[in-house]
Formats: sequence, structure tokens, C-alpha cells
Amino acid sequence: EAVTSAAAATAAATAAAATAASTSPALGTFGGDNGSYWASLGLVIMTAPGLWSLVKRAPKASVKGITFEVPGPAEGQSLDAVASTIATYF
Repeated sequence: EAVTSAAAATAAATAAAATAASTSPALGTFGGDNGSYWASLGLVIMTAPGLWSLVKRAPKASVKGITFEVPGPAEGQSLDAVASTIATYF
């Protein structure tokens, strides 16, 4: 009895899979509910102003030329001391 019920369940699952495959939408078409499609599209469109605001307020890159004047090796400091002084500034 258990073997026949398992075989019947397998046959039913195979028939359901065949039915689902035959009712699937064609490639390139939307197979869902049109209400959910339009609701999702509306939500995406509603987020557009917020995304635009984030892009507009994004920080702009600015290039600054900074010249450091520190006593160098000619005045008695080693290159390591000069590099340490500049690195400490940052």
C-alpha cells in the first residue's frame, strides 16, 4: 500500500510539473500579476528623487596644492626626521 501511495504521489507531482511547465509565460513576457508589477514600478519611481538628492549632495573632489616648509638635511636634520615631521602633521 505504501508503495502505491508513493507512486501515486510521484505521478501527481510529475503531472503538476508538466502542467506548470505548459502554463509558464513565453520568454520575455511578464508572468506575474499586473498589480504587483505596477506597484513595484511605482515604488522604484518614488525613490528617484531621493536617489537624485544623494547624487547631488555627494562630496566633490577638490585638489589642493600644499607646500611644506621644514628644515631639511642641509640644516642638520636627517631625511628620517623630515619624513617623521611631515607624517606627524597628517
